[in-house]
Amino acid sequence: MMHKRARLRRLWELATRPIVLMIVAAALAADFLAAPGWNSGQPTPVGLLADVVRFSARARVNPNIGHVRVYVVREGERWRVIDANLEDWDELSQTLFGGDVDAALATYGRYTRRVGLWRHSVEEHRKFITFFAVHDDVPEDTFHGARDAVVNHIGRSYLYPYLAHEVESVRREDFVSRRVLWPGLVHDIVAFPLLGLLAVGLCLLPGRLRRAIRDRRRLRGLCPHCRYDVRGLPGPTCPECGRLI
Repeated sequence: MMHKRARLRRLWELATRPIVLMIVAAALAADFLAAPGWNSGQPTPVGLLADVVRFSARARVNPNIGHVRVYVVREGERWRVIDANLEDWDELSQTLFGGDVDAALATYGRYTRRVGLWRHSVEEHRKFITFFAVHDDVPEDTFHGARDAVVNHIGRSYLYPYLAHEVESVRREDFVSRRVLWPGLVHDIVAFPLLGLLAVGLCLLPGRLRRAIRDRRRLRGLCPHCRYDVRGLPGPTCPECGRLI
């Protein structure tokens, strides 16, 4: 047990040596400045803090977001999907706002988002369909039955051939998948303990420096506190300051 404690103590003294702390500080500083900030479109909390140091925060649109917007109108028991790109706006506005009809703007979207504390450690893929009622007095759950019609329209339309297969995943409900980004997760697991080690080491550094200065004065035959020459003196205390040598 004593050997283990002595080994751990030697390891701790080695890890908190000034040269080791300087290397760790330099590595963490470089990694801190490389953290994903606002420019990446998906910043982490550490990246936002780094932006304050970098002075480089600029708005950036996430390129992974894609949207398709169509209108849905109830016609009896079925839903009619109207694409504004294919309709005359005057006729469309007459249909949507001309009478008391259940109508909404349906939006299909997808995006990829990465999150983490320092580096991105989780990636989330989301596909969704949302409905925004044209008339305020229509509740949102009125349009649940229109989801099938929107999926069928997007899947068959020649305007969106690249969405024909992926839109099927949101026919019943929104699609969400997540996966762990192991390099980012391992980075955070290593970086935060190193940051804690650096903080503790810096707190202990003044005391270690004072002890090193005192030891050096003792080797030179001086009082470690006041630097009085105590070579050849029989007593354990310094005659100048009265403290133990």
